Amino acid sequence: MTTTVTQFNLGTERRPFTVEIAVNPFFDLLMAVWSSNEHDDKALTYEIGVDWLESFAAATPEEARRQLEQFAGSGSHFALWLVLGLVADQATGLTTIDETLEWIAAADLRREIVAQTCCTSSEADVAAALAGDEDAQRRLIDDCGRAGEARLGSFAEKAAVIAEDLVRNVDHDAGTLLSDALASIRREAFSENEEEWALALERSAEAVSLLIPGSRPEGLIEQITNGIDFELPIGITRIVLVPSVVIRPWSMVNETGSTVVIVYPVAEEHLHADPDAAPSWLVSYYKALGDARRLKILRRLSTGPADLGELTELIGMAKTSTFHHIGVLRSAGLVRVHVGGTNAGTYDLRPQAFFDADGLLDKYLALEGMNQ
Repeated sequence: MTTTVTQFNLGTERRPFTVEIAVNPFFDLLMAVWSSNEHDDKALTYEIGVDWLESFAAATPEEARRQLEQFAGSGSHFALWLVLGLVADQATGLTTIDETLEWIAAADLRREIVAQTCCTSSEADVAAALAGDEDAQRRLIDDCGRAGEARLGSFAEKAAVIAEDLVRNVDHDAGTLLSDALASIRREAFSENEEEWALALERSAEAVSLLIPGSRPEGLIEQITNGIDFELPIGITRIVLVPSVVIRPWSMVNETGSTVVIVYPVAEEHLHADPDAAPSWLVSYYKALGDARRLKILRRLSTGPADLGELTELIGMAKTSTFHHIGVLRSAGLVRVHVGGTNAGTYDLRPQAFFDADGLLDKYLALEGMNQ
């Protein structure tokens, strides 16, 4: 099981982009730890199922839980997200879970996380604070709070907590703690799925690689994430695409320096290599239309963008249930979500999907007829 990295140069009028596809089961190991400890209801909507997540959590050794707590204190959940970005930024050099864990253990992870979290601090202040200089520690923690408010939104408080824990604990070996914890969790809770999922990741990467040449970065991101409308910030010159089984049908976006990491869901047909199976998007499309509440959402979005609160009120259900229905519609390519800009947090329709579905169904049925 290796990491497949494919590089493409996408020249645009503004700047060149390098796009890499990083296939490594490590990311799903990390996502499984993250998702099984979700503190909100989003994990309940994952296609992998609540039963799998609960089973994974139950199989996680208590010693590994203790190590994760030591790793980054009360902010360990958010710290794992920072680690995902750091590891993906090393995508071209890491090829297996074993190599990734070795890199984490050997890296000065305490410095890496603090530097990323306290992004407005100077290298000199970071070095002095981590060495125990109390004045530098105070400056660093203050800087982290301001940076968190500016860049991390709701994560600002946790970012400051992580920074304070790691800055003040001079003897803290964050890399070893995290590596040991993840190795134990892999062995006890993840290894059963690792080989099968690695093959699915490879198939997904192969399919996505065909979409990259000739694509604009934003259009590529929207296509593989089932409708995330994401405008790349100025200064971003590298995109790392990470296929994931665990977080299906959702996607995640992580910025690390000049790199944007896009964790995107593996398509159903890549999980089950059945040559006669209907295209997963086609199945998702007709599944999405088979519910009156989802049709009601589509009818509302045909008039213009709406946010989660408005759609929740429209169908008269809990936000968690509405979020699930939106996830089904996004899997079918019928809805896009806007990230950033004036429409941030809103959803709107992708009309092209309705036209594409008719042609794909005709094609699939014709192929079925030839096989009989």
